[in-house]
Amino acid sequence: MVTVSPTDRLGDALQRLKERRFRHLPVTADGQSNGKLVGILSVTDIYRALPAQVNPLAVSTEEITALPPLPAVAEVMTASPRTVLAEDSIEHAARLLTKYHIGALPVVRKDGTLFGIVSETDVLRALVSLLHIEDGARITIDHGEQKDLLDELRKLSWNHDVELRSFFLFPHGERIEAVIWVHGLGLNGFIDAVWKSGHRVLNVTRSRDAQHP
Repeated sequence: MVTVSPTDRLGDALQRLKERRFRHLPVTADGQSNGKLVGILSVTDIYRALPAQVNPLAVSTEEITALPPLPAVAEVMTASPRTVLAEDSIEHAARLLTKYHIGALPVVRKDGTLFGIVSETDVLRALVSLLHIEDGARITIDHGEQKDLLDELRKLSWNHDVELRSFFLFPHGERIEAVIWVHGLGLNGFIDAVWKSGHRVLNVTRSRDAQHP
């Protein structure tokens, strides 16, 4: 894992980011990958600190070396950033990223030492895997007070040769929405059956592989 210390210069940090194509670097007290977390440094933080005449998207390693002395990491990093524990759920990380509009979260142990870093891309990749979002269709239904909705959907999936891959409940304002992901040969018949079952279908989104011919 690539890290920096508060005393490292921004030019060095920018080089590490460009070499690894990262967008965030954890900052530890001693610069070690298992050190005490003290901050996080983003590409945006560095770009804001560069001289106005420097194009951060095109600057080369040689140009970075030739730049006038830049501030230390400690001067531009976000100190005491929001974090997640190594044992926290990916859903918790997703909520924090969304709520606070941030691109990455350092992952720490209970003693505050760095364990890793999780980015928006990492979370999206994990949720795609969790929700099996590679083919089939996603159907959003107004859950209301329907305590037996999952059982009804299971029966419909069995009747139409469809695999019910995931079922999640999400708050949406004053209502609860059920989001399901289904896949199978009888997909069209299943979707039609859900519409006709009396449940309020809010949205149907098909993957490219499951589009109508």
